[in-house]
Amino acid sequence: MNRLHGYITELGAFIQANQVWAGPMVGAVAFGESIFIVGILLPATPLLVIVGALVASGVLDPLPILLCAIVGAVAGDIVCYAIGAALGIRLMHRPALKPYRTSVARARLFFRRYGFAAVFLGRFFGPLRCTLPLVAGMMRMAQRKFQTANVLSAIVWAPAFRIARRLRFTLRSVSA
Repeated sequence: MNRLHGYITELGAFIQANQVWAGPMVGAVAFGESIFIVGILLPATPLLVIVGALVASGVLDPLPILLCAIVGAVAGDIVCYAIGAALGIRLMHRPALKPYRTSVARARLFFRRYGFAAVFLGRFFGPLRCTLPLVAGMMRMAQRKFQTANVLSAIVWAPAFRIARRLRFTLRSVSA
C-alpha cells in the first residue's frame, strides 16, 4: 500500500509540474484502458482520480481533460472493436489468450442479453470496459450501433470521475 501511495504522489507531482501533458496522458490512459488485455493490466484509476482532483481544485482546466478522455476512450474502443471484427472468435483460440477466455465468455453473455446497453454500460465496469468492444466486433454488432453506444458512453464516462469525487467529498462533509 505504501508503494502505491508513493506512486500516486509522484504521479500527482508530475502532472502538476507538466500540466500541458495532463490531457494527452488522460487520453492515452483512456485509450489503453479500452484495449483488450491492456485494459485489464493498466492501473488507470489512480491517474483519473488525481486528474479529477486537480481539475476540481482549479489547477487544471477541465475542458481539455474531458476532450482528451473522450477521444482516447472512443479511439480505444474503435481499435478493440476492429480487432474483434477482423479476427472473430478465432482470436480466443490463441494459447496466449487462454487466461482471458472466462472474461470474454462473461462479456459475450452480457452482450447477447443486453446488446447496445451492454456496450454503453460496459464502459463503467472494470474488465467489461476492455472486453465488450472486442466482443461487439466478434459478434458483428452493426458499426453504427456500436459507435453510437461508444461515443455516448464516453461522453457520460469522462466527467463521471469528477462527479463521483465531488459526491464522495459532499457525503463525507455531511456525515462529519
